[in-house]
Amino acid sequence: AILGHSHHAITEAAQFQVANFVHGQINVAFQKPYIDLVQSLIPLMPHPSPDTYLPWKSGAEAVDAAANLARQVN
Repeated sequence: AILGHSHHAITEAAQFQVANFVHGQINVAFQKPYIDLVQSLIPLMPHPSPDTYLPWKSGAEAVDAAANLARQVN
């Protein structure tokens, strides 16, 4: 459905998101929503360390990191 310009539901959702989670580069700042997310995912990880979780912004970053890790391991 077309919601139109400045639909109240979209505006409220955007305001909520901006007020609660603003992305900071992970090596610069940790934010509470990020830490809460990582803590909720730790039980699902193969190793119970927060260091085992790193969010990727794109598939390209994930592939690049995997290639770099493979170079270091071999």
